[in-house]
Amino acid sequence: MLRLFRQQPADHGGPPARANTGHDSAEVGRRHRYGPQVVQLLETLWEASDHLGGKRLAAGLPTLMTALERHGHWHVDPDPRQKLLQISPATIDRLLAPARSAQGGQHRRRRTRVVSGVRRRTAVRTYGLRPTGVYNG
Repeated sequence: MLRLFRQQPADHGGPPARANTGHDSAEVGRRHRYGPQVVQLLETLWEASDHLGGKRLAAGLPTLMTALERHGHWHVDPDPRQKLLQISPATIDRLLAPARSAQGGQHRRRRTRVVSGVRRRTAVRTYGLRPTGVYNG
């Protein structure tokens, strides 16, 4: 919405011209809050957590960082550490998207339940229902 207010009306009926804000075209847009160092640390924590999703990773970051520091596997300055603790689950997913796509689906979690042969052959009786499974023995 603010971009519309910054535009000057066009005299020739074409699209409105942009107002001169004194910024180069490379500076237009939002500044990055989390730099490459924070993204790299986040990818390290994501791999250490066995590729959790953004919501679960955000909830587990304080515990995971403390455990890695306690065991001497991870040392981080206070500023990036504070940024990692404040990061939202949606931002975690957005920042980890390139790492996930580079991984290429090699570590996808299983969606269907695996039923072992023993469970298939064991009869389970419940009140009022027929037994499930087959028991031959």
